[in-house]
Amino acid sequence: MAQNSRQVVFNAPLHTGIYLDSRRAALDSFGAVQQAVTDASMPVGAWDIARSKVRQSGLQIDVDDRRGVTILPRYIAERRLTGEDLSAALVALSLPATLKDESGTAAFHVEQIIIRQLEFGYATMLAYGRLECPNCSAIKEFRGLVEGISSQVPIWTPLAQETADALIDAIPAEFLLQAGPQSNIPAPIMRQRENDDIRMLWVHRIFRFERSDPLVDEAKEVEALVFRHEPDDVRNLAIDDDYDFYVGVGNSLVIADKEAFEADLDLVPRVVSMQNAYWARIESFDVELFHYINALSSEVDQRNISGFDKIQALEEKSQEIVDLLEYAELFRSAYNDYSYHLDPQSRVLWQEIISCWGTNNRFEAINDKLATLEKMYDRVRGSLRSLYDSQLNTFVIIFTLFGLLSVMVDVVDFVQESSFRGIDILRLGILGTMALILVVFGYTVLRRKTPL
Repeated sequence: MAQNSRQVVFNAPLHTGIYLDSRRAALDSFGAVQQAVTDASMPVGAWDIARSKVRQSGLQIDVDDRRGVTILPRYIAERRLTGEDLSAALVALSLPATLKDESGTAAFHVEQIIIRQLEFGYATMLAYGRLECPNCSAIKEFRGLVEGISSQVPIWTPLAQETADALIDAIPAEFLLQAGPQSNIPAPIMRQRENDDIRMLWVHRIFRFERSDPLVDEAKEVEALVFRHEPDDVRNLAIDDDYDFYVGVGNSLVIADKEAFEADLDLVPRVVSMQNAYWARIESFDVELFHYINALSSEVDQRNISGFDKIQALEEKSQEIVDLLEYAELFRSAYNDYSYHLDPQSRVLWQEIISCWGTNNRFEAINDKLATLEKMYDRVRGSLRSLYDSQLNTFVIIFTLFGLLSVMVDVVDFVQESSFRGIDILRLGILGTMALILVVFGYTVLRRKTPL
């Protein structure tokens, strides 16, 4: 049996569009959000929330896969489908429980699906099961079959859609960032994600073998399964003798003794799934920043906007930039805080994935764009100050002209006082001319094009 059937875990990040107002939810440590999910009538499955408080034992740090308490919960909610719950959910949505390769020589039988929704618009799906391949005798052949079947995993996306819809209905509206007149989603994110359906982005494959399995009894077979930029970089990351852990690009590997604890072996799927979700958000955020900066650069350089309209436009852009910088800082804080609270083994895996996947390079790209955005913010604020000064000078000039007009009226009145015998055409002509000059001059100043 062990030679024909092997465990495989498919992990996929999904964009669901559920953006939580983390700043508001954090005021009571996400208590209101978690209570709403707990009290709601949810679809079939075992639902759980990531507790942000201490454990039932009363300890802040206990014997588990975490160290301490994260500032933000690790996820909003988790839906676990197994056994009868899994069968019922699949039947209700007319989804298959078995995925077969094109040649029909291998089949993946799903045994458990776990969906975790995070607060920044993304979820992660873990599909556990066994892959039957009676005739597989080489690791490359087995890898090819698993990779081929992984392309069919998006067929289970409706399960994530059902989960997301249930959470949207359960979570109070005031905690959800939504597009609209009162939207508090940063503008570029709202524009990029508006009317965007849920979708699965990619699939990471986690292979699990017993140590006695002949498919992975040599180092070269491990290197043929786990891809790295340099083959020599493939190394065992386990800190326990009961198992071997390898992580790579697209594929990861667990080799374990029969005596190994299941909770220990599940660390690789858990860490990979969270890093996948964060990586997807980081990549998307990088793209959103690029398009936003490009559009912003074009908008603030427009020179055909009149003074008052331009002030309003620049004020809106200024607030957009502030919102975006605050959002980026909060996301980065949540990412760092999560990694700080990992257990030692998970921490080793986390750091290796960062190195292997180039996560820090993505963050550097984001930091560069944020630095550019801060410079553009300074430029926008400088332009606003210049426009404010210009408008202030305009009003000073207008009031000065009114003062001069008043003086001229007094002079004319004084000079012609003795000869006044009714309507004085000369006086009216002088006043009319001065008023016309004042109106034309004031209008010209107010409608003046003020370049940045």
